Amino acid sequence: METQYLHDILIRYNRIFKDTDKIYHNFAKSYGLSDCAFWILYLLRETDTQYTQAEICNMLSLPRQTVNSALKNLQSEGYISLTPVENNKKSKILVLTEKGEGLAKNSADMVLKAEIKVLRQFSENELQLFLSLSEKYAVLLRKEYEENSD
Repeated sequence: METQYLHDILIRYNRIFKDTDKIYHNFAKSYGLSDCAFWILYLLRETDTQYTQAEICNMLSLPRQTVNSALKNLQSEGYISLTPVENNKKSKILVLTEKGEGLAKNSADMVLKAEIKVLRQFSENELQLFLSLSEKYAVLLRKEYEENSD
C-alpha cells in the first residue's frame, strides 16, 4: 500500500483515539475526578474482581506514582479502604467504602451504561470486527515496539 495512504489512515486513527480519550477525560471531569481516579473506580466496577495497587497499575498501564496519588486522594476522601491480603503484608486489596459505592454508582456505572448503550447500536459482526481489529493493531504495535526497543 502507498505510504501516504497509510499515513492518512494513521492520522485519522490517532484523531479518533484522542477524541475517545478526551470523551473519557470529560466524563471524569464532569464527576469531579482525575482521569486516574475515574479509571480506578471504573476498573473496580466493570467486574467483581478485587485488585491490589500493583494490579491496578498493570491493568490501567499507568505509573505506580500516578495510581498511588489517586488512591491516596480517594482514600483520604473516604471513597476506598485498603484491606491487607492474607499471607502478604505488603499487598492490599482496594475496597470501595459505602461513600465510594455511591460515587462509583454516579460516575463509573453511568459511563459503563453509556458504553453498553453505544455497543447495542452495533451488529454482532461489527462488534466482533471492532474487537478483532483493535486487538490485532495492539498486538502488532506491541510486537513492533518490542523488536525495536532493544
